[in-house]
Amino acid sequence: MSNPFLPPLFPPCFSCLVPVAVRGCAVVFIVGIMLPVLALGQARSLDSNAEPTRVGILGEFGLGVSQGSVPVYAGTPDCGLFESGTARGNGVMGMVRMPGLFGGKWGLSFALGWRSGTSALQASPVDPTVIFDSATSAPVALDRTLRLQRDDQRALFSSNVEYQLTPQLTVGLGAELTYRLSFTTTQTDNVNGPGDHSFDGGQRSRAMNQGERLSGAGISLSLAPAADYTFPLGRRLSGMVGIAGHVDLLSVVERVAWRDLTMQARVGLMMSLGGSDTAEPISPAFPSPLASQIQKPEAASGTATDTVLVSALPPPASPRSATSFDSTFNSNGSARNRAVPQPLVAQLELSALDAAGKLTPVAVVHVDDVRRQRRWELRTAGAVVIDEGLLQQQLRLSSAAAAQFVPDSLGSALIPELQSQLLNIIGFRMATLHPNAGLTLRGPSRLSGEVRNYLHTAWGIAQERMEVRSTNESEGGANQQKDRKKQVALMTDTPPLFDPVWLSTQSATVDPPRIQLSPAFQSGAGIQEWSIRIVHNGQPVGEYSHQSASSGSAQINWQIAATGASGKMTTLLAELNVRDSSGASTRAAAQLPLQVMRVERITEQTLSFVGEVMQSRWLLPESVVASNQNSEALQERILGEVIAAVRSGSNIEVVTMHGEAMAWGSDVAAVLRAKCAAAGKRCSIFTKSAAVVSGAVEIKVVGR
Repeated sequence: MSNPFLPPLFPPCFSCLVPVAVRGCAVVFIVGIMLPVLALGQARSLDSNAEPTRVGILGEFGLGVSQGSVPVYAGTPDCGLFESGTARGNGVMGMVRMPGLFGGKWGLSFALGWRSGTSALQASPVDPTVIFDSATSAPVALDRTLRLQRDDQRALFSSNVEYQLTPQLTVGLGAELTYRLSFTTTQTDNVNGPGDHSFDGGQRSRAMNQGERLSGAGISLSLAPAADYTFPLGRRLSGMVGIAGHVDLLSVVERVAWRDLTMQARVGLMMSLGGSDTAEPISPAFPSPLASQIQKPEAASGTATDTVLVSALPPPASPRSATSFDSTFNSNGSARNRAVPQPLVAQLELSALDAAGKLTPVAVVHVDDVRRQRRWELRTAGAVVIDEGLLQQQLRLSSAAAAQFVPDSLGSALIPELQSQLLNIIGFRMATLHPNAGLTLRGPSRLSGEVRNYLHTAWGIAQERMEVRSTNESEGGANQQKDRKKQVALMTDTPPLFDPVWLSTQSATVDPPRIQLSPAFQSGAGIQEWSIRIVHNGQPVGEYSHQSASSGSAQINWQIAATGASGKMTTLLAELNVRDSSGASTRAAAQLPLQVMRVERITEQTLSFVGEVMQSRWLLPESVVASNQNSEALQERILGEVIAAVRSGSNIEVVTMHGEAMAWGSDVAAVLRAKCAAAGKRCSIFTKSAAVVSGAVEIKVVGR
């Protein structure tokens, strides 16, 4: 029944104003939430003990699957259902992150942004289409695919409860609310074949406009787990990479079931508003080399007011801002608090010490990068000779283990291990590199048969490729003398089978600096526990606590990259967490410039058949002299390698450049003489200047 009052009260454009009003209410709702969030973040940024609030912008790119139950033609299910397909999306959003909002490692994040999405479902038609081929007049069933595609633009708002697994890695779980800004759907019928068959008019795709048009739901709710990793780009700026999932809980299409499950990769920039990680960094400078030591922490008292020095050396004479405290000790050694109960406060200082125990502005890590190359001779004259003792030392592999064996795995093997792999080297080459090579085994029948049987069972070498020539008593007295030596000579018709084995390996040894941690904390309620976490390049390298300090088990486990430019400046971060008996907790942070100084050197060795060193060569860059002349650990390591390669009667040459390197070479020669004498090795040592100016120092050991 019509009402004469409705037209003037509700004009026809009223239906156009409703979506606008709904959108306006959604915007007001989201802004009403975000403004208090920003205000709370700004207030937290003024608290030096709180984790800094971070704001930033993120971009995301997603891929996933679509699942639904949408009738074809948007009519009855008699024509089939769209049930599965793919989903894609990308967007941009602003984020506010408040770590530690709930104490400890629990925090909250909010995001506001825009997303564009495309979702496509596919189905096969229930009714086949049969046409007649004009050339053959034969019926042909068309191969058809029905597609339903949805494109939409949405505004989004999300909130996640987050947990910090590490200072850089955060995981979270929350909900995402989106509001539809635009929505379109398209249904098409597509011919895939056979051949070039198509619909009437030569079309291979046609729109399906029959039935009811789908409409998008105005609001959609999703479950949104996420994981993010942040890395510093500056004092307040940090980058972020992560992944996020989106699982629709409410359908994004009205009256039909159509939901998406997507994974989003996201990247962004975050800026800290304030907090404990904005302390002024120590001014970087190039220091003198530091001693290669790691200091162990001293035990701390469990009193109401504690000051802990995690170092075997005295604290700095004038710390930047030492926390004041007032405590006296009774005759039994326990502390008695004389001050009015104090709130929980904490401070942490991080500093580097040189070899003399003096403060230095930059901690220096010395890294000794060694590329080692070895040439192992197999043959003596034209054959490989294995005596009974060496044969018993051979490592016997099963056929399965032999299939996994590669000579390159022996790059860092010691000499006894190399000798035990002799038969495996020969078996590997006969099986893979020289499949047609033959082998002649000359020696006692028992030893020769033992070698042949092993090569056959473990390496699959056909016995026809291995000829045994026994040297028994029947061959005469001269052969009897050889037989008593109990050795087998291996000869081949393929000389490369016995070529030298080239082995190469690369390793790095870290000589860390001396690091001093000076934490101080106090509380009127008494300290219950404390811990210090140390991070370098985003990776935890050490952790001290009230437990490890008392046991003396704390240490820094340096994780320095195997490659990288020498002199690179990085940052060492430390974070102190303290909790008192009342349950209150606080944290303090400190940072220290860290410089990585690398020495890249090459060592070369030629080994005899029995594993002895025939010749060795150390090629040391000029930086060994210029930057590490006072590094006793590095010099001791190099000279120890030289002495280990020396045999009695060897010649040692120290070839240097002019100037400072010549004086350094003379000192090295004197040390080598003393070490050779101490090791009971008689050798000749002399220095000479390089004929051609180069950027290296060379030490050579040549056996006589």
